[in-house]
Amino acid sequence: MYDNTYGAYWGTKNGTSAFFNSDGSLFVQQASRVIDVSVYQGDVNWTKVKQSGVQGAIIRIGYAWDNGFDAKAVRNITWCKK
Repeated sequence: MYDNTYGAYWGTKNGTSAFFNSDGSLFVQQASRVIDVSVYQGDVNWTKVKQSGVQGAIIRIGYAWDNGFDAKAVRNITWCKK
């Protein structure tokens, strides 16, 4: 998340993961790098995700009560677990 429009970035503080605002102020410490994925991200390259330091994923399975199943849910779950 180094090249984002908000300027926020990951770093460390006192030896633990931390997330900083664009002005360098601490937003949260002892944070985990987690991504949120769905059909809108297309075919996620899970090998690259893991190599980038991401520690977890929120995978959308469906929409609301009756809008159906996310078309990439099975793929994302399968590849995320590898």
